Amino acid sequence: KRDSVGCAQSSLSQRVQPSLSCSRRDSLPCVVRSSKKMLDESDRDTIAQVNLAASILSCIGSLFIVFNFVGFRSLRSFAFKLIFWVSVTDFFSAVAAMLGRLPDDSAGCILQAIMVSFFELTSILWTVTIAYTIHQVFLRDSLELIEASYGKFHVIIWPFSLFLSLLPLTTNNYGDADLWCWVTSSPAGTVWRLVVFYIPLWISIGYICWVMFNVWRSMTVSESNQ
Repeated sequence: KRDSVGCAQSSLSQRVQPSLSCSRRDSLPCVVRSSKKMLDESDRDTIAQVNLAASILSCIGSLFIVFNFVGFRSLRSFAFKLIFWVSVTDFFSAVAAMLGRLPDDSAGCILQAIMVSFFELTSILWTVTIAYTIHQVFLRDSLELIEASYGKFHVIIWPFSLFLSLLPLTTNNYGDADLWCWVTSSPAGTVWRLVVFYIPLWISIGYICWVMFNVWRSMTVSESNQ
């Protein structure tokens, strides 16, 4: 009985100890490391297959929009130009994801990590330009002004995205992110993930929601006044 109780206590302590260690450290990297241990090779293979299938579908959808934009001159309106660039960035982001898990610290791994950061961020920013256009047209009635800003979008989005995407290189934080190559889960890498992706993403989502709400409110008021 004593042996069985001691064995049960030892097993329980082994299960609880990692979670207690994470609680004491109270850090996101610790949680990430613990979650990695929960994935075995079959889990990684399943996620890789789903990722490959989703990436292929994304490439097909993006190419469909790109080919239509190039092939039909009548579609080359200002609004469709913005959709075109979203599709271009989504295509290359999907290509980067299709590369799968590459050897850590290899040139291909670093290239994939930079591509993921750069094209994911540019896709977010080009989506923001669509919301900004809706904001200007529906809420401020300044279509001519927004069309004149098309060149400024390029000047801002591409250099800004490249600058942020290269920042993790300064601390050598591009590498194996368990399922693919991206910013590593080290303490410095966690900060870079926030800087190059999550903070811009949530600011963009907040702005888009704000624009959609104001457009909906404006249309509701307009309908009630008729």
